Amino acid sequence: MDQFGGLRRITLSDNPQIGDAGSINIAEALVDDLWIKAIDLQACGLTDASARVWLSVLAGTQVKVKPSGERANTGNRSLFVLDLRRNPEIGM
Repeated sequence: MDQFGGLRRITLSDNPQIGDAGSINIAEALVDDLWIKAIDLQACGLTDASARVWLSVLAGTQVKVKPSGERANTGNRSLFVLDLRRNPEIGM
């Protein structure tokens, strides 16, 4: 797969208007993505809600996709870098 070209990194840092809604939409879109290796979301106005969804994407737990239900998630094993630093509303 690595011999093909494609988007590998998404850098959206310092965009506080992304917030939880945008972050969660991105996370849900990347649940089974095989191309993206890194995503940078520093200082994007994220809270614990976003952190929990990203954790479920990486760990392979259920992720709510639509109000009507959930879809199975075996975890994104291609994502190596998830940078959520400088989001003070994410607890330690």
